[in-house]
Amino acid sequence: MFDALQRIIFCITDKCDLRCKYCLNEKSNRTISFNSAKQMIDVLMKSKKRIVEVNFSGGEPLMGHRIIKKIIEYANREAFKKKKIIKYLIISNGTILNEEIISMIKKNNIDFIISVDGSKESHDKNRIFRNGRGSYDLIKKNIEKMQDKGIKASISFVFNYNNDITRDLDALLTLRPKNAYINLEIHSKHDSCEKKAYGRSKRDDISRKIARWYVNFFEKNQELPPIPVLNHKWLKAQYDYEKYGISTKKKFVYPAQEDLFAWMRSHEFIPALCTRPEMNY
Repeated sequence: MFDALQRIIFCITDKCDLRCKYCLNEKSNRTISFNSAKQMIDVLMKSKKRIVEVNFSGGEPLMGHRIIKKIIEYANREAFKKKKIIKYLIISNGTILNEEIISMIKKNNIDFIISVDGSKESHDKNRIFRNGRGSYDLIKKNIEKMQDKGIKASISFVFNYNNDITRDLDALLTLRPKNAYINLEIHSKHDSCEKKAYGRSKRDDISRKIARWYVNFFEKNQELPPIPVLNHKWLKAQYDYEKYGISTKKKFVYPAQEDLFAWMRSHEFIPALCTRPEMNY
């Protein structure tokens, strides 16, 4: 039954220290139990895949960093027995970082994605603490701390259509990310009509600006920026990238999760299981 299973996605906790204005996730104190996580790792070990993946998200997963460490230690022991390789990923808001977390990331070669919404001005409009204070300065400080320790994080960027996309892309590059992923679909629990208001014409206008920015960067630097947008379904029609010497053969875009049990990557469905704190096994 689990022969083709490739990835486990742990929603470690519903806790979060931020109150992002567009976040739809319910906040609670629920955190996954180690016994539940252990059972899911046991399931993953039944896969016939030699290389498997374990992802940690939330809420803010690093509010449960001690249980993450415990899960990884158990997974590593089981993988050694089964002669498997595990690739780890943490998706975080970047506000929580200490020496214990840094050591865990380095020791286990964990890929790390931090949510940063462009410039400080754009980011602090939405990604705020409970008291309304913006989170950009703390996240920037933590990214720099990670880089000083030899850890290069990637960035997940949710674009707000009211902001300046060129300014936000330029600002992202100043953080020197390993990679950056753009989400043009902003969601807001405060405005159910928001997505409808940003229709195709607005979306295409933003896509053209991103495409032009991408080409300008390439012409100036003769290299690609670390932002995988070439195969974005809205961008492909905007420019003939081959004309600029930019190859579009490589798959740059990983579409969003389709549902809890299958992750689509490069147009390929990868069997995956997603666990949440309230699930019982």
